[in-house]
Amino acid sequence: KWKLLWTLVPKLFLDSDKISTSALSLDDDDVEDAREIMFAHVVSSVLAKQECGELQTFRLQWKFGWDGSHLDAWLGTAAARKVKELDLEIVMYDSDVENLKLPPSFFSCRTLVVLKLSGYIDIDIDIDTPSLSFNFPSLKILHLLEIVMPSIMYSQEHSFLRLLSGCPVLEDLSFTTTDFFEGEYQLCVPTLKRLSFGETDFNYSDYELEINAPALEYFEFYGDLRNIKLYEKLNNLVQADVYISIFDYVPEEFRWKWVFNLFAALNNVKFLSFSSRSPEVRSPSKVLFFP
Repeated sequence: KWKLLWTLVPKLFLDSDKISTSALSLDDDDVEDAREIMFAHVVSSVLAKQECGELQTFRLQWKFGWDGSHLDAWLGTAAARKVKELDLEIVMYDSDVENLKLPPSFFSCRTLVVLKLSGYIDIDIDIDTPSLSFNFPSLKILHLLEIVMPSIMYSQEHSFLRLLSGCPVLEDLSFTTTDFFEGEYQLCVPTLKRLSFGETDFNYSDYELEINAPALEYFEFYGDLRNIKLYEKLNNLVQADVYISIFDYVPEEFRWKWVFNLFAALNNVKFLSFSSRSPEVRSPSKVLFFP
């Protein structure tokens, strides 16, 4: 009996841009709708016919405009297959579509080692549920890139920090957003070795960030600099890449205080890359000395 070999592969990479509608006689206005329907059918069929048992990698690149309801079932299936690496790049190009919500059961996926969520400005992956518990005992890499998360940034619950507390072995954290940073945050991850933090657009932000990561080996920051405090002596820090912007309406005393505090915390770094969109920060009259 012949077996379909693709049903046995442990890694799946599905991309909605690869779906061709050229064989269909459609008007231009109907092409994207047809592509969306076809892709949803393909993903559901592939997951249903998988016979490999455990799923090592599930990578999904999905652009949709009107129906995001399939995501819940797809992620539920991946979690049931004990997925180890999940990479979601989701573009929602219709602002009228209801916000995506990841299924609560997904946030107790004990097998996940790598979790990457990325998208564009029209997506909000909502994880702000007060009763939601996060349990990722195996997660080492967490990337949240270019996604709008008002449920995180404006939440009284600080869902993002609760998410980190559910990752006891986290080593690599990347977090960028197209939205504003607001509020006070305390990021405490003793196991963290790599941290990349910033904004894809330089916007007005008003935040305070306290970072406690004594094992840190690599630090990257880019965006609108505010009050960032790094606690503990970073004896393991090897490399830091810093690209900052400070707006003119910020009082000068605060500008230099924030810059000084950031670089003072990085004084053990071996390799430093620094640039700024603010001319006065690059001024030769302002020299930063390292021991």
